[in-house]
Amino acid sequence: MELDQGGQPMPQQGGMPPQQQGMPQEQPAEAAAGAEDMEQASPEEQAQYEKLMENALSFIHGEQSDQLVERLAQGEPEEAIADVAVSLVIKLYESAEQAGQKLMDSVLMAGGEDIVNEVINLGVVAGVYDFEEAEGEAVQQEAWFIALDKFGRYINQTGQFDEQGLRQGAEEAMAGKYDNVDIGAL
Repeated sequence: MELDQGGQPMPQQGGMPPQQQGMPQEQPAEAAAGAEDMEQASPEEQAQYEKLMENALSFIHGEQSDQLVERLAQGEPEEAIADVAVSLVIKLYESAEQAGQKLMDSVLMAGGEDIVNEVINLGVVAGVYDFEEAEGEAVQQEAWFIALDKFGRYINQTGQFDEQGLRQGAEEAMAGKYDNVDIGAL
C-alpha cells in the first residue's frame, strides 16, 4: 500500500471506499509534516505502518462501520472517538503479538494518531459530527490525548508498564516529539 504525502494510505484499485468520498483533506502544512515524518521511517517501520493502516482501514470502512458510527454517536465526541480508536489499536496490537510480531513504538504512535483521524473522518462522513475547522482540530487533539491515556492504561493492566518510560514518553508526546516515545511504557 502506498502512502500519500501526508502519510495516508492511497486508494487501492477502484478508488476510495464510499465512506471516504468527500472527506476533508489535510492542510498543506500538515501534509508536508506527515511526509517529513514518513521520510525518517526505516523500511521495517514503513512496512509495519502500512500493514497496521491497511488492517485499520479495512475494519473502519468494512462491515463493522455501522457499529462504529453507532458508538461514535454516544457520549462526548472526544471520548467516543478515543474509545473507538483505542479499541481498534488494541485489537491490532494483540493480533500482531499473537502472530509473533511486536509493533514498533514509532509505528504505534504514527498509526494511532492516523487511526484517530480516520475515526473522526468516519463520524464526519456519517453525519455524526459537523465540526468547524478549529473545533475539529481541538476535538482531534483531545481525542488523541485521551486515546494515549487509555492505551497507557491497557499497557499497565497487561503488565507491560515502565514508569520511567511513561514519564519520558508523555513529555515527548506533549512536545510533539514521537520518534523516541516508548509506547510499551505507556
